[in-house]
Amino acid sequence: LEGKRLATAESITGGGIGAKLTAVPGSSKVYAGGIISYTDEVKKQLLGVPGELLRQFGAVSAPVAEAMASGVRERLQADFGLSVTGLAGPGGDDFGNPVGTVFIAYEDQSCALVQQFCFAGSDKAYLFDEHYLNSIVDSGNISKDDVIIEIGPGLGVLTTRIAERAKKVYAIEI
Repeated sequence: LEGKRLATAESITGGGIGAKLTAVPGSSKVYAGGIISYTDEVKKQLLGVPGELLRQFGAVSAPVAEAMASGVRERLQADFGLSVTGLAGPGGDDFGNPVGTVFIAYEDQSCALVQQFCFAGSDKAYLFDEHYLNSIVDSGNISKDDVIIEIGPGLGVLTTRIAERAKKVYAIEI
């Protein structure tokens, strides 16, 4: 990311990604900042998510996740936008999404990617940086029912170690 900047738009994670990124020394060189957009109003007002997308698809959807990534990238003048929106519960939404549905979107100047995840039925879902995940793996506190999302630079070895123990592992390298 040298010379490039990342911005985040978070809903379900409530600023957790930004907190993990800013805990890394020197992160201000690559992390522009983030917007916690827990409500539809914040998604519309601060990220520019069209109200029509929210009405048609709901806040927990691929189109909204993509619009969030685009909006935060544009508003914070970053090279990369990353967004997370999801449904923590206690119940599903009006669009048929079960609890545990999460969309993560990425956008840069040449492409946009959105991935849907379903954590329903998982005992736990972790969203932590490499250092914290290392301590979890080393402690042996990962079970076959856990879901891991790893965000950080230089992924690979840790992801492989986790994959041996967890049900699902998703890695996002930045």
